[in-house]
Amino acid sequence: MPKNNHIPLNKFIFHFKYRLKKHLNKIGIHKADRALMVPKMTYKEYSLFKNFLAENLGSLYLESVSGGSTLIAERIGLDYHAYETNAGYAEYMNALLGISKVNHIPVGETAKYGRPLKITKAHADLISGVFDDHIKANNTPMLSPF
Repeated sequence: MPKNNHIPLNKFIFHFKYRLKKHLNKIGIHKADRALMVPKMTYKEYSLFKNFLAENLGSLYLESVSGGSTLIAERIGLDYHAYETNAGYAEYMNALLGISKVNHIPVGETAKYGRPLKITKAHADLISGVFDDHIKANNTPMLSPF
């Protein structure tokens, strides 16, 4: 019996968007980033994540670092906040979102994915308290930290 190589359309679109954005960015085209950005996770993880957020619309979503998952939270309509250690990427994400919801946490020079090149106690304290004000001001009973 022949093997069924059927790929669900949503899974195909997920992978296509990822590859198309990557290709366009390599040649210097960024105008479609908002429409094409997907989280850096497998399709199965993406589906689980998206369903979890959709089932918890009344919660406050807190995210350390931002990207495709932040855009999902925004599209679903969640109350969310995120932080980035890379100032340029925080600015980029806020431009994609059209609102300032991604805060920059200054930790000095960063490597890929905002990882600080030099980790200090002061940086750790700054990052560990980044959501304190959002949690204190939260009127919803549920938090969804990622």
